[in-house]
Amino acid sequence: MEPFPATVVRVATAAVGIWCLLPALGAVRNTLRGFTDRRAMTIIVCGTIVGPVVGIWTSMIALAGVESGIASALISTSPIMMIPMAFLAYGERPTLRAFVGTAIAVGGITLLMCR
Repeated sequence: MEPFPATVVRVATAAVGIWCLLPALGAVRNTLRGFTDRRAMTIIVCGTIVGPVVGIWTSMIALAGVESGIASALISTSPIMMIPMAFLAYGERPTLRAFVGTAIAVGGITLLMCR
């Protein structure tokens, strides 16, 4: 399957799954009420496009274009990108624990995939 249609199937399936869980959680009314907030919906739509859609799509392109070990190692570097983003967006200072966890995550996938 091509990367973009595969991404659309994944995102649509997740959306349907979430909507199926809302009644069990008693969150249907609050969720529907959120649709009336134009600013929140703009942020949510932009976040959905940039995050899951573009992220999954580009990872599918990477997996289709290069060896899976190399693509997986590069895809696993997302925690490295999150540390400066958390600092810039929220002012959170990275801890030693964050750096160690990131190194373990990236190192582990690299060892698994590049054997």
